[in-house]
Amino acid sequence: MIRLSQIGVLVTTLVLALAAPSQAALQLYYSEPFSVAPNAPRQFEFGELNLQHGWRSIPGSAAITRWGQGDRRVGVGVVSRGSAFGFETLVTSPKFADIPEPNGKDYALTMLFGFTSSDVTWYITPKNVTNNVVVTRVKFERGGRIWILVPDGQGGGAFELVPNMTWSPNVNYTLVLAARADGRLHLSIDQRQVADFTGAAFVPGIEAISIETDNERTGRGMVFDKIRVRDGRIER
Repeated sequence: MIRLSQIGVLVTTLVLALAAPSQAALQLYYSEPFSVAPNAPRQFEFGELNLQHGWRSIPGSAAITRWGQGDRRVGVGVVSRGSAFGFETLVTSPKFADIPEPNGKDYALTMLFGFTSSDVTWYITPKNVTNNVVVTRVKFERGGRIWILVPDGQGGGAFELVPNMTWSPNVNYTLVLAARADGRLHLSIDQRQVADFTGAAFVPGIEAISIETDNERTGRGMVFDKIRVRDGRIER
């Protein structure tokens, strides 16, 4: 079985995913590097993620661990629990901030992540906790296809295939998800815009995220790290 430490990571930014003028308009309001340094604003401890700094996880499914680049990095290692559990939320973040509605702002989420195998489906789900809804779901389907959840026009949601891109295990990924107040939803992976939906965002305020899986097999891994959320105005 492939170890989590075999996944490397490259730190990237919003520069190519969003226009350069956008960065000046977007203000960072949440950052989580999962640091174990004693002088960090939030110091994590190796081991069970559950209840550390407001993060929640199913016991035994997620832990603070070293990974990548010779195990020098620290992030969250998540493991699937097997088909007996079906679709399941394994990790839920604390609420990043209270966001008044409506506020006319744009939001951008960035995070680093990778997978150890391609036979389990994973989801990265930004949420608006105040309204108890998801902003969208990015679905990494087993076998390699990527989908994004958009409104279906009937009060529900439907997954739309991200064209011309697949995912693979043991590859470094940077996700940038921009949810605009005008209803447009942009998805970029590794500095490449792969989806641009009009009228797609359910609620344009990212207050938390969760990590979910379909649990097709036991013990398959995902790592995520360096979550950042910004709000403000993305230049049109």
